[in-house]
Amino acid sequence: MLSPRRVTSASAIPLAILCNRLFHSRPLIRRSILYDFLPQYPTWFTNRGHTAAKIRYLHKLRSEYSLETLRECPYCGGSDFTLLATQERSGLPTRVVLCTACCLVFTNPRLSEAALVDHYQDDYRRIERGDRPDLHQFMFDLQGSKGPVLWDFITQAGATFNGDASMLDIGCGEGGLLQWFSANSNLSKVSGFELNKEAATYGLQQGLDIRQTPFTKSDDTYDLVVLEQVLEHLSSPDDLLSTIARSQTAGAWLFIGVPGLLNFSTSYDHNFIAYLQYGHMVHYCLHTLERLVTKHGYRLVRGNEIVRALFQRTENTTRILTTPPLQAAALTDLLLNSERIFSRRGSLLRNNWDHYRAYGILLFKSWLQSMVPDSQVSQSSTVKL
Repeated sequence: MLSPRRVTSASAIPLAILCNRLFHSRPLIRRSILYDFLPQYPTWFTNRGHTAAKIRYLHKLRSEYSLETLRECPYCGGSDFTLLATQERSGLPTRVVLCTACCLVFTNPRLSEAALVDHYQDDYRRIERGDRPDLHQFMFDLQGSKGPVLWDFITQAGATFNGDASMLDIGCGEGGLLQWFSANSNLSKVSGFELNKEAATYGLQQGLDIRQTPFTKSDDTYDLVVLEQVLEHLSSPDDLLSTIARSQTAGAWLFIGVPGLLNFSTSYDHNFIAYLQYGHMVHYCLHTLERLVTKHGYRLVRGNEIVRALFQRTENTTRILTTPPLQAAALTDLLLNSERIFSRRGSLLRNNWDHYRAYGILLFKSWLQSMVPDSQVSQSSTVKL
């Protein structure tokens, strides 16, 4: 039997999304209202694990989580923002803005710090990866597959390590990257930090040194710190970078990999909405990343717009920026041009109708299930396509 309270709560979710659509500012990039609910790639998300977690997140967003609205740019203090998008890849509400003064692109409003921690411990993995019985092994292998690419990037930049060098992977997940570095590099000590307890437990079972706490300054110093697909998730990246800087001495190395804002047309084939993720707080290009990191006592040694970047800790207090700044007009032109290219391909819904139909059925069932008191959503049912 449906709970009247839960029916009211669940019904308020789509109504709120519709109201935001109708009564708020129009973004630069805007798709059909259907994509306020539907994902850009239905083949990625058509399973019950994803839709159930998505509905849970929407309930929490309405009744539990708090949001922070930034009146000023977190980097330059500017207050003139251009609204770029209110949709993202998995069909969840978001608002992404561009600071016209410094060209930083960020989510605004954004989840509070407490909400972010809860979300990453609970629903994030399910929304992004759905229901996979082999989830942890899949993620472990995926992380390990990045090892050769990262090591090649680091060593080609001229980084060298002696026999007792140490490496730290912050946000290491199941530890696949730690495993690769342990087996294939000359780093003698590899360790990681991971907030997701299930992921960390899997890595510990593989014999890896993973700590299930936030990274804080310790007595250890690290010759190489890796932040692979982590920094974009943080509301306050300065706090983490400051802690890392205190854990490295001059000459040590910091590798950072984030989704490249200027690379979305290549990585996501001109689909800017597919590039966006509700959990990404800041969207970096190489220049905005360099501007963030160098103020903590680093210099950029090698970087590209994918974005992969290698920084070295330095004693030099003079801050030097080597990448050209991005202009707001150039970025909006890039977005609009890519949207024109994307729109020529025809209806996303019509081109993927069978997948969207299956996804819509699952989403509706998960929505109904959320109205039943003390329901236990099955984490094993999937749709065969």
